[in-house]
Amino acid sequence: MKKTVVKQEKSESLYGVFALLLMLLFMFCLASVTIFGIKKFMQPIKKDVVVDGFHWERAIKTDEAIATGDDQNPYWPEISLSKSQSEDCEEYYSIIVQEKNNYGKNIQRRYRMTNLSDWKSLKKGEKITLIIDRFNFAALDLDAYSDGFV
Repeated sequence: MKKTVVKQEKSESLYGVFALLLMLLFMFCLASVTIFGIKKFMQPIKKDVVVDGFHWERAIKTDEAIATGDDQNPYWPEISLSKSQSEDCEEYYSIIVQEKNNYGKNIQRRYRMTNLSDWKSLKKGEKITLIIDRFNFAALDLDAYSDGFV
């Protein structure tokens, strides 16, 4: 009997230690946000990149049909739906770019474009400035075009 009581006391003390660690982690996160600010972290950033390729994906969930490609000619997959089914469609357009990392080395990255007409206007090898949010969605920096930087 004594052994089970001791085990229960140990498990209760472990829960107390875990709760204390969790509370300290929460306080650390709260202090970090207060000091550094979440706003700075969420600010979009500008990057000068070179367009290296394209990727697109169009999917119709109802029929589980997917069409993908590495060009700028997207098309919808062929489907066979009954009259009672409706099309539930999704489409994604990405560019593959060359950019410099923090060490100055050229790396390849993929960003999902937010505007289809911007995506279609790009050409491989073109130098552009992107505005990229923290979720890797990208849009063209139109100010850079109007100022003549690109």
